[in-house]
Amino acid sequence: MSNVHALVEAPVIYLNCCGSLSVRILGQEQLDAFFAKIERGGLPGASDDEKRHCIQAKEIKKLDCDGKEVPDDKKIEQLPKEIGKLTSLTWLDLENNQLTSLPGEIGKLTNICERRNCRKYLTDHDRFDVAYNFINYIPREFRDYPGFSNAFDNSVFLDSPPVPQPDKAGVVILNHPQDRIWLSDEFRKNPEFKKRVKCIEYREIFEGGGPPQSCVVGCWPTDAGSPPENKVTIGFESRDQLENFVFELEHFKWGEEELERIQVLHLANLGLIEIPKFVFKCKNLERLFLEDNYIEEVPEIISRLKKLAFLHLGNNRIHQLPISLGKLTNLRGLLLDVNPLDAAFPIHDVSHLEFLEFISLDSGVAKKLFRLKPLTHIDQKIMDSGIPDMSVMVKPIDRNNSFL
Repeated sequence: MSNVHALVEAPVIYLNCCGSLSVRILGQEQLDAFFAKIERGGLPGASDDEKRHCIQAKEIKKLDCDGKEVPDDKKIEQLPKEIGKLTSLTWLDLENNQLTSLPGEIGKLTNICERRNCRKYLTDHDRFDVAYNFINYIPREFRDYPGFSNAFDNSVFLDSPPVPQPDKAGVVILNHPQDRIWLSDEFRKNPEFKKRVKCIEYREIFEGGGPPQSCVVGCWPTDAGSPPENKVTIGFESRDQLENFVFELEHFKWGEEELERIQVLHLANLGLIEIPKFVFKCKNLERLFLEDNYIEEVPEIISRLKKLAFLHLGNNRIHQLPISLGKLTNLRGLLLDVNPLDAAFPIHDVSHLEFLEFISLDSGVAKKLFRLKPLTHIDQKIMDSGIPDMSVMVKPIDRNNSFL
């Protein structure tokens, strides 16, 4: 069975009935994917599709982000600052989402807020709609901006963000991801304020966003026929939960001793573009799950994870693995399915890793790039079939007939 890419793809830019470029975005994940593709399109090595997306995005007239049909846990919570780059926009619909603020960069979208006669039946409300959100902060300088004054109550125009304040016990309640950003910024600017904060609680739409607790659980994979091993495990169910964890790790109770207890770490399907830095402080980590993300690079410091035995990097955007991977002398399994692996030397010599039992990757990659030994006759048949996107299990033949 072919591998299926599970990541959220950027929505397609299309030509509407009026002859203008438009895009329909359903939720935060699509919005993030949309802007991430714009960024990739401006980088060296971008694909033709990414370059075209980047060019077309600058000419978009209508951005429809109405969240009426989007589940609550998928609605837009944060509008990125990069919105200010879409200067051709004449229509921005953000209604029915979970926004609490608007970035100052939205003031660059002058075509939205200046009255035009190209569509006579449109009102300012039609052009710029943020109804049914939770807006409580907009920079004060936008109070008299055309189109803003009718859309918002005067109370939301403030000189600075409404940073959540601690109670008498030092407890700060965060109701929204934006609250965490404001709080973090205030910590950096005001050390005395930070001293007043003792702990964080998460409420309302942030419910369940608290950092996960480590626990000892049965764990896969194990040797065939042996019972599951008990390992100290941490897993994340959402990007918000991960970012809350990193926030508390930076500012509060988690120290390196706690990180060193972690043996199994699940970071799959979180929209990551890089491996979080705290991962490399988990010195006793044995199993690391990073599948279904947008990771393009594995840093050389992966070699710090000396006890790592199982590494799942499937369904990412990795072109090449670092040379230091060869220092992971306890590595037993490496999953690389659904990755480009198109660099000149995508995987350096790992034939000296005596405990390495298998590498899993796409059959087309295995056959095209490497001289490998299929683990089973089924893997051999798949490689011989010429079907490029089926998963196979392989192993380097020996040190002299390795991946180079």
